[in-house]
Amino acid sequence: MKYFPLVFLLLLLSFGSSAHQSDLSTVVISKIPEGKYVLQITSALTAFEGEVDYLYGQNAYQTPAEFNALVVRHFRRNFSLIVNESDTLRFLDPAVLLGHETKLLAEITGMPARVTSLRLRNGLFREVANNQAMLVMLADNLPTQQYVLSNDNQQQLHLQLSNGQWVSVQQQAGFLANPNNSLWLLLIIPVAYLVYRADQRKARTAGVKPTA
Repeated sequence: MKYFPLVFLLLLLSFGSSAHQSDLSTVVISKIPEGKYVLQITSALTAFEGEVDYLYGQNAYQTPAEFNALVVRHFRRNFSLIVNESDTLRFLDPAVLLGHETKLLAEITGMPARVTSLRLRNGLFREVANNQAMLVMLADNLPTQQYVLSNDNQQQLHLQLSNGQWVSVQQQAGFLANPNNSLWLLLIIPVAYLVYRADQRKARTAGVKPTA
């Protein structure tokens, strides 16, 4: 199998204590001795089954190969990795290793020599209640800090490199995070201006110098 050397290495990264918990998963980005980058996503088989059954129906597959194909389709539609704000990385030949602890492996292509920021979206288990995915990066040029993707951060992370460490960046910080709030802000500004002008007219009418 094409991935056999990678499989042996990445099996060592298994988080066995959480293998049977469908709400826990790991996302590992690692650089192997050959210089290639590899993605490994690990979770309980029941988590993969739950997502595939929910999206495609329990009768959508009859064999393990058909199930694996649906997992890969789900992965391609719901997982993305962007570095340096503009480079969308590709994943070559995703392979699924079935077991109580199931793994999805893929080679990452397009990783630049220098990484300054990272945006990762993992929607593989979004239908699993209280799901959490731990992101681990094992590469000599990337900090090894660990982060958790969950419903609280919409299964997304936006990280920037600062002084050799990842710094988490809110997707759209503060009030403007909600597009409805942005709309209200656009409405409030002209209304506030009209109120200000009305106050000025009243002050002139009353013979009082308006306040600045």
